[in-house]
Amino acid sequence: MGNRCIFAPHMQQKFLSNFTLLVVLNLAVKLFWVFGIDVAVQNMLGSEVYGDYFALFNFAYIFAIVSDVGIINYNNRVIAGEPEKLSFYLANILAAKTGLFALYLLVLVVFSFVVGYNSQQLGLLIIIGINQGLITFYNYLRSNVSALHLFKTESFLSVSDKLVMIVLCGLLLWLNPFNTPFTIYTFAWVQVLGLVCGVSISFVVLYRFIKKAEFRVEWATVKDIVKKSYPYAILVTLMSFYTRLDAVMIERLLPDGATEAGIYASGFRLLDSLIMFAVLMANMLLPMFGRLIHRGLPVGQLVKQSFAIMMLPAVGVPLLAWFYKEDLYNLIYPNLYSPYNAYIFAWVLTAFVPISMGYIFGTLLTANGSLRQLNIISVLGLFANFLLNLVLIPQYKAMGACIATIATQSLVIILTVLYCRRFFKFTVPLKFALSTIFFPVSAAAVFYAFTFIQWDWKLEVLAALGCMVLLAVSTGLIKIKELLTSFKTT
Repeated sequence: MGNRCIFAPHMQQKFLSNFTLLVVLNLAVKLFWVFGIDVAVQNMLGSEVYGDYFALFNFAYIFAIVSDVGIINYNNRVIAGEPEKLSFYLANILAAKTGLFALYLLVLVVFSFVVGYNSQQLGLLIIIGINQGLITFYNYLRSNVSALHLFKTESFLSVSDKLVMIVLCGLLLWLNPFNTPFTIYTFAWVQVLGLVCGVSISFVVLYRFIKKAEFRVEWATVKDIVKKSYPYAILVTLMSFYTRLDAVMIERLLPDGATEAGIYASGFRLLDSLIMFAVLMANMLLPMFGRLIHRGLPVGQLVKQSFAIMMLPAVGVPLLAWFYKEDLYNLIYPNLYSPYNAYIFAWVLTAFVPISMGYIFGTLLTANGSLRQLNIISVLGLFANFLLNLVLIPQYKAMGACIATIATQSLVIILTVLYCRRFFKFTVPLKFALSTIFFPVSAAAVFYAFTFIQWDWKLEVLAALGCMVLLAVSTGLIKIKELLTSFKTT
């Protein structure tokens, strides 16, 4: 088999069909959860109540790596290569994760006293912490299903928790069969129930693959697993801090912190949903980059094409947010609209530009095994984000956090690109460089022109986005033929 023929046609078709199923299910279910349930909860309870929850959620998220320490990443490598070891590793990793889960809850409680949370906040934080711990169990069990190449099964498992949450929240929000008020605690406990169901279903799926004679715990193995997992855990921890610290600091540093955090959350919710697209692309790029690097083949063409594809949402999202911020905010949050809220909404979504591009180059460094370089970048990002938030939030409130996020993410992407250039020596063709400059400028002109047409704003948005795609193809930023060829040969 030649270097350029990696997948047999039937394997390529299987990969594409499974990937398509995963994307469709996640988009349908998770986007409904975000916009049908999560948005409805904030509209019902208000920015102050939801902002307090959002800050506590991010606080719990920052420390969530304590309950995993990179075990999922380690497990993916081991079980994918040696599936016959599933029973042995399952027993030992479950034992390790149970102990880490207890440690994680203890860490949350200790640090909650350090930052000064009151008893009511501590109660909600513990429920959120239980959710975060269950998520790591859920992701771990699903990683075994993927490692066994049960891709379609894993696709359905990936949304099973959200389906349960949607049904329960939908009943309590809109039908209220028990005639009791819907509170933020209700919202948190519903997520616990959904995750318990997801974890249980995932374990039942794996149960038929367990060999009871091998399902035993060896504490030396538990210790070894944790030791081998920590380099990845350091990276995830650092990234969690500089991507989630802003909401915590808004709530802690301001007298009206909960309200400002809620306003920030209304934009971050959409940003988080959009990042899912970048994550899906990164998950697809990782094995492709890894294969090219392993075979000593150049990565420049794949970097260029993935960058070009990501340019569409990276340019379209901030343009959409700025030209139609009032319409969009009023559509999503009719009970919370104000010009200030819409303004913050647009600034939060602007951060999607450096974040989305970071996933391409960060994935390239990950595929190269450059964890040390990624950790250095993340340390710098953490310090920059903390200092900027500390200075800007007291003066500019949520707006200060937006500036800090955009500046931090821009620093991270610049350093990541510089490291990639150093390792891979790829160059940027002049024509492509000119296209990347011309495209956003011309796209902005298109959006500006449509504001004079005075159509219904939704039609204007659809027309402007359609013109953007045509611009990307006509300027040569995206070449359909090259794109298809790349997927066939990598």
